[in-house]
Amino acid sequence: MTEHENTTGPRGDIDAARAPTPRTGPAPIAGPALHRALGETSRAAIVALLCDHPGGLDAGRIAAATGLHPNTVRHHVDVLLTAGLVRARPDPTRTGGRPRRLFQTTRLAGGHNGEGYPLLAEIIVAELARGGDGAGRAIAAGRRWAEQQASADPSSKGQAAGSTAAAEEITAFFAEVGFQPELVRRADLWQILLHHCPFLSLARAHPDIVCGVHLGLLNGMLARHDVPPTAGTLAPFVEPTLCIATLPRTAA
Repeated sequence: MTEHENTTGPRGDIDAARAPTPRTGPAPIAGPALHRALGETSRAAIVALLCDHPGGLDAGRIAAATGLHPNTVRHHVDVLLTAGLVRARPDPTRTGGRPRRLFQTTRLAGGHNGEGYPLLAEIIVAELARGGDGAGRAIAAGRRWAEQQASADPSSKGQAAGSTAAAEEITAFFAEVGFQPELVRRADLWQILLHHCPFLSLARAHPDIVCGVHLGLLNGMLARHDVPPTAGTLAPFVEPTLCIATLPRTAA
């Protein structure tokens, strides 16, 4: 398979009942409500964040971690409560004053031992695949997430510029999320050999969406190191269990 350079278009696309809901616990799940809840990138990011904090977070800490305005967070959380992906409980450490609520994921979203992660990923991928330009939206979602993480992480400011620093950070990130990446230095480029995709079954079913998100993440992290984001390419399934990300080598 030949490499897909930021792919088929100039933007770098990869080839592709309403019921009363208690606000303190999971709601009856209706398909449209669930799709609406996860059809917005920021809400999917909030669910992923809460999955990593089983004790729960309040709106202020969600806002700080995602870079969203607290009022925007409250709106998104209300949608997630209605869909049954999130529940609220009083903060037991708060004494006096206005009660503060902590938000936690429900079993549907993977709030118990992560067992819902495959379902959550499948729902998000299916929603992105609906309608036109799913690959473009997936790339944009991945890049936006990388940018939000940089904004929320003070240590990301002042990072070293150039493709070497970018290649090292991207390799470390893909290792953290479950790939088995191998960074290879070529004459005029870097290659990251991505073995063991942790989203393999979904990627095979929806390569334009899943690989599009990964390309967006790659582009977003390149931009953090002053490397043109469209300089990175991603070749999915060069071998049955191998994808290759390619970055130009710069002098820095």
